[in-house]
This record gives sequence, C-alpha cells and structure tokens, in this order.
Amino acid sequence: MNVCALAGRRVAGGILVLVLMAILWSPQAMAVGYGPDSFLVSGFGGNGTVGVYDRNFVFQGYLDPALPSALGLDFTPTGNAITGSQNGIVRQYTPAGALVANFNTPNESPVDVKYGPGNRLYLGTQQPTSGVHEYSLTGAPLRTFGNREYDSVAVLPGGVLWAGGNQSNVGRIDVFNITSGAFVNTIVLDNGQNEAESMYYSPLTNTVLTCGEQSVGLWERSTSGAFIRKFSAPGFGSSFGVTRGPGGDVYATTLNGDQVYHWRPDGTFVNAFSIGSTTNQSCGIVWAGNVPEPGSACLMLAGAAVVTLRSRRRARVG
Repeated sequence: MNVCALAGRRVAGGILVLVLMAILWSPQAMAVGYGPDSFLVSGFGGNGTVGVYDRNFVFQGYLDPALPSALGLDFTPTGNAITGSQNGIVRQYTPAGALVANFNTPNESPVDVKYGPGNRLYLGTQQPTSGVHEYSLTGAPLRTFGNREYDSVAVLPGGVLWAGGNQSNVGRIDVFNITSGAFVNTIVLDNGQNEAESMYYSPLTNTVLTCGEQSVGLWERSTSGAFIRKFSAPGFGSSFGVTRGPGGDVYATTLNGDQVYHWRPDGTFVNAFSIGSTTNQSCGIVWAGNVPEPGSACLMLAGAAVVTLRSRRRARVG
C-alpha cells in the first residue's frame, strides 16, 4: 500500500469535509431564528429571502432563505413572524426559526400582510378589483374589504382597517370597520403624498407611517389621517417597507438601492445601512421589539411604559 498516497487522500478528504461544513454552517446558507432586538427584512429579488439583522444591521442569517417574491412582514402577539409572497404564499415562523404554518392564496398576489384581532390576517393584493382579503392564521379565506387594488394595509385600534395603494388609487387611503366589514370613509393624501404602498401603525406613537414605490420620502399621519411630518433623506425613495425600531426611531427600506434608512422620531435623518450583499430588492421590514405588532395595541402601549410586486420588474412591468 502506498502510504503517501493514502495520506494524501485522507488530507484531501478532510479538506473536503471542512469545506462542506463551512458551507452548511455559513449564516447565509442556514435558516436562523430571531431575537427580541432583531430586524427582519424581506428580499423580493433573486429566489426571495427573509433576512435577520441586529439593530446595527449586521447580517445574522436567513429566517427563510427561499421565499419567492417575498414582501410583507408582521408579527403575531405570541412573537411569531408572518410573511407574504407575491407568488401567493403566506408563512409563519417561531422566533427559533421553525416554520409552523404555510398556505397558498392562489387567486391573490399578496403585497402586504398584517395581523389583526381574533387571529385574523389581512392581505393587501395587487389585483385591480381584489380588495383586502381576510384569512385565518391557518389559511381559511373569510371576508373581502372593498373592491380596489390595495397594496398595503394597517390595523389600528378599535377595529379600524386602513387600505392603501399606488398612484392609480388617486392619492387615497380607504378606511373600513373590521367588525362589520363596512366602508367608513376615505383619507385624501396631501403634503406631496400620492400613494401608500406600505403602511405601519405604531402603538408607541398612535400614528401611521406610510411610503410608496414612486414616492421620495415617507409620511407620518395621525389615526384620523391628518399629516404630521415627512421623513426624507438624500437618495431615499422607492420604499416598500417602514417600521419603528429602538427608541421609536423610524426605519425604511429602498427597493432599488437595497438600503435601510434611519431617522429619529422627529424626522432627523441619522444614516443608511447597505444590505445589498445579503438582501436583494429589500421590501418589508419589522422590528421584533414591537411585538405584539399591531394585534394588541393595549399590550404594546403597556410595554412601552416599563413590519407580482409593483416594482416595475415583475411580469406585467417587464
């Protein structure tokens, strides 16, 4: 037996094992969970992902490394993350990273997903007359609100549902009563805002943050729809995700720039984090410190005292 050859084969085999282990244990290759201070960001591009980041947007790994056309994000009051895909997929994960629910919405193209009272989910879709679709957590279709294209939804206290969209909705947010399903009124957008393709209700401030793909900036509004302030920064625009983070600071993604912009609550711009190496076409964003968000606003306020796309890149946009 050729001892040298055998030793060489053993060394080569050992190197191969180490390489395989490095690949398998790479944070980009394995699914990870998230902690109470983690940000989750959905990536619409590539094979679709849901990335996990710390508060300084250092990449921790993927909660879901393969969710085609990933978009909307939210949390249940138990801390589970919910995400939606424009391909008609809705998934739910535990903080440990376990997939605990997965269902399809074959007749809709979910752009946004929000948790609401009674363990219900509200999906904003991109069908021209589809409305907002209500589902159970396990995927049973329940009701439909309105008959317009609503890309985004927000669940406010008192059983109030906001439904917003792109510029084809002529600068408006429609308001519905969740209990009765009835249309309540329309909020006419102003102060330079003409779309609301992403919305986040913040129990901490009792306000709603809104932004959109064709907008340069994002807007904060009271629960009556009144304008409060605009957030802007050099290079910021084309956003499909906004949330509040530590200290009530505001964070928003950029679809085309793969950055997360950061402001103080008063609108002062702080900085921008580049996440393009880990998230392609960043869209939805949520912070785990906001749980529950927004299914139980009372609990959140108590805690404060002691998250095909109209990206012009999908099929119909080329």
